Amino acid sequence: MEPAKILVVEDENIVAKDIETSLKRLGYAVPAVASSGEEAVERAVDTHPDLVLMDIVLRGKMDGVQTAQHIRDHFNIPVVYLTAYADEKTLERAKMTEPFGYILKPFEERELRSSIEVALCKNKTESKLRKSEESLITTLKSIGDAVITTDVQGWVTFMNPVAETLTGWKQEDALGKDLTEVFHIINEKTRTPIEKPTAKVLQESVVVDLENDTLLIAKDKTETPIFYGAAPIKDEKGNVTGSVLVFRDMTQLKEAEENLLQSEKLRALGEMVAEVGHHFNNFLAIILLNAELLEKKLKRYRAEGIKERLRIIVWTAYEGAEIVRRLQHFTQRQVSIQDFTRIDLNEIVRSAMASTSPHWKDEAEARGTNIKIKEKLGKLPLLLGSRSELMEVLTNLIFNALYAMREGGEITIRTEARGNEVLLYFTDTGKGIPKRIKDRIFDPFFTTKDPKASGLGLSVCYGIIKRHKGKIKVDSIKGKGTTFTISIPIPLEVSLEEGS
Repeated sequence: MEPAKILVVEDENIVAKDIETSLKRLGYAVPAVASSGEEAVERAVDTHPDLVLMDIVLRGKMDGVQTAQHIRDHFNIPVVYLTAYADEKTLERAKMTEPFGYILKPFEERELRSSIEVALCKNKTESKLRKSEESLITTLKSIGDAVITTDVQGWVTFMNPVAETLTGWKQEDALGKDLTEVFHIINEKTRTPIEKPTAKVLQESVVVDLENDTLLIAKDKTETPIFYGAAPIKDEKGNVTGSVLVFRDMTQLKEAEENLLQSEKLRALGEMVAEVGHHFNNFLAIILLNAELLEKKLKRYRAEGIKERLRIIVWTAYEGAEIVRRLQHFTQRQVSIQDFTRIDLNEIVRSAMASTSPHWKDEAEARGTNIKIKEKLGKLPLLLGSRSELMEVLTNLIFNALYAMREGGEITIRTEARGNEVLLYFTDTGKGIPKRIKDRIFDPFFTTKDPKASGLGLSVCYGIIKRHKGKIKVDSIKGKGTTFTISIPIPLEVSLEEGS
């Protein structure tokens, strides 16, 4: 085992020589002796000593305290001060450098040895602890979960990159702030704030389990569904010294659960429609056949009342058949991409606005109400899809918005290309959708309109967007309006220049 290397820094040559001799006699190596602070720094770079014996009072531009601080900061080498005397101010400065010991001159070799061994042992222990902390921090920074630690007062002491991303706070800005300022959470259903999760941890020294339906409100007001847990940090005596909070973004999991639930609904509905539709269409065929035969026979008679009733029967039967067709259309399995053509979503938006203008423009003016539609269409690539189906989606959304804005209002349709998808935002200033029914609006047969409505409009929209491998979601504030967000993936082979 190689002997520990000790760098001696002493501006008295005779004293320096005596120290060097004593160290060698004790079995240590002395790679260099420096007489000034500047020389000591150079020798530390050249020799990489295990410890520095530093005279606290040195002549020159750098005294012993300044030199020790420089060596500790830049090379992380432990320093033991040598001193025969020093004023209070110098000693206070020396304490700030966190020395590993003091040796008073004159000293015996036994004192020198014990001070050096204690310093080397302490440095070895601190080095292990430092490496352990660095390893822990590296681990916390690389894991997929967000981690925040606090001190016993609940002030933030650490954040890993995932926590920075989810909260919108940088660690340097969050350090020393109360956890509630950085980690602001509410109940997703009630929108009420949730008590600081670490409060119970710090007060009762217990692990706190996650709460369901939790939303994290980021610095920019972005809302993210999360689950979390908190636990106390304890010292070797079992005293609570802080807390650790671990949380995870649940967005993808919630979407997967919702998609799975919707898939199960569609599967069950598909089976039901296949069975019911077959029998229902048979009944409708019989009704239509007989009603049409009667209608033809009655043409020669003046039985207007009966003929009117028959027309209603025929019309109703056709309406029933149309509902069955749309249900079958809604539950249809994936359509082959080969059935799709290249389409311009902006062109479809303009066409939908033009085809529905008699309703939102002419009829509204006739009723004395004012309805405006604004378009903010960005540059888009071409998509692969069905023009007629996406026209149906936009037409449905426009009619739903008109129903919600019978007293007047404004519709805004905005499009943009972002990443590998095209986004369409459809916003109205209508009465909004109550929270209690928002999750049901894409269900077949669900409607808030009059009983004559089929309740298939938005469910058909959902099915169409799903067949285009896209997503449709709704955000609504009661009394202020509703926004539908539709995302459709951009085909890999299509460039932005090909669109409008």
